[in-house]
Amino acid sequence: MLPEIKYNPEVQILWNYLRATFAITAVVPLYYEGVIAGSEFLTYAATKLYMFLQLTGMSDAVVANIPRFRLYNAANALFQNIGFTSTYWDATAAGNRNIAISFDNKNGYFSRFTAEGYTNMTFIGYRITRT
Repeated sequence: MLPEIKYNPEVQILWNYLRATFAITAVVPLYYEGVIAGSEFLTYAATKLYMFLQLTGMSDAVVANIPRFRLYNAANALFQNIGFTSTYWDATAAGNRNIAISFDNKNGYFSRFTAEGYTNMTFIGYRITRT
């Protein structure tokens, strides 16, 4: 039996959507705070989804490209780009540099994500197994 997930109306709408759309077989509460590299969120599996109540990306990295999180849906197709950046001119490198600004995203889901320029994250939500 699946748990009832009740928080606020937005979470309830998301949970009802996921239950109506996917054949969910298990739901496990999940809290992760740490480095992105090597985390379970980077690998796609057709039977796995993540429903987040809070997803935060953090970094102090300075990179040439615009930092961003890319979230992928259940079919492993890109459906959301998240990126907040501060750009400055680096006279030494004769080019613009970008600093990833922390972001905090609420109430969503993904099957996996990729991260450019972000090194750490916080995930509060659920790991969902589906058929």
